[in-house]
Amino acid sequence: MATPTQRVFEIPELLELILLPLSIHSLLSVQLVSRSFWHTIRSSPILQRALYLRPEPKTASYAWEPNHILIEQFRPWFTYPADRESVPSRHSIIGLPWFGSTSRREVLLRKEASWRHMLPIQPPPTKLTILRSHFSRIGDSWHAPRNEKPRDYVEIEQEGGITMGLLYDVVEGFLALLPADQFEASFGVRWILHEAHGNAGRIDVELYYKNRDSFQCQDFESRENLEFRSQADGTRYPHLGWRSCNMEAVMDRSLPLHPWEWKSDLTQAEGAILAEDSEEDCFCSKFD
Repeated sequence: MATPTQRVFEIPELLELILLPLSIHSLLSVQLVSRSFWHTIRSSPILQRALYLRPEPKTASYAWEPNHILIEQFRPWFTYPADRESVPSRHSIIGLPWFGSTSRREVLLRKEASWRHMLPIQPPPTKLTILRSHFSRIGDSWHAPRNEKPRDYVEIEQEGGITMGLLYDVVEGFLALLPADQFEASFGVRWILHEAHGNAGRIDVELYYKNRDSFQCQDFESRENLEFRSQADGTRYPHLGWRSCNMEAVMDRSLPLHPWEWKSDLTQAEGAILAEDSEEDCFCSKFD
């Protein structure tokens, strides 16, 4: 015969109330307690929102809450750069604790990893703009190559919110196509949260690359480095439809005029990590 405590746990509505105050780390862990816990968490809209797996409704107060478990695992995507020299690069990803461990890397990059479906912030922006800038190296400076479009962009919209899986795939695909011995590559994520943008918010991903020394740009998209590649069937960088980021596009879509313009609403006070703090060790969670 079930005890009173066991009977409480068998009632989904009561179990939901018990689980609701838990942190996101604890909610992820207690799914393994029993089948009833797992089913209640998976079927409860309010608990799914607490896990950043379902979008919170927009509020008039513009209150935003970043997903701290994603910040712990994917720090470069939440870094607030101090200047152009401190934007994250492929070395920022290689330096993450989980990347240096084969077993942890396999867990994070497996096809079923739940972090891919998580929202990086609540309520989630539904628009993503990807901007790509190509520079030639002259000494230690960045200059746009002659006779070449210096900047392109792509726009993506997801009704349920931009997911971490999409943000990861865009950056991973970009880095995979740039041989490290021939190109320097970096990226930054800009969070446009307090402006209207169709009352949805927007995330900008800036991608930068420049030739190393005297190397001349060739068809680098014929080779891929898959060391960061997730096993999931996500958005692939080579399939994006790029358009020229001319002045008309900048004005019509309220895009940043300059690729090094960093005015992000996700500041350190709201959860972002300063560039000098981004290399610190982080908590390793189990994603199911």
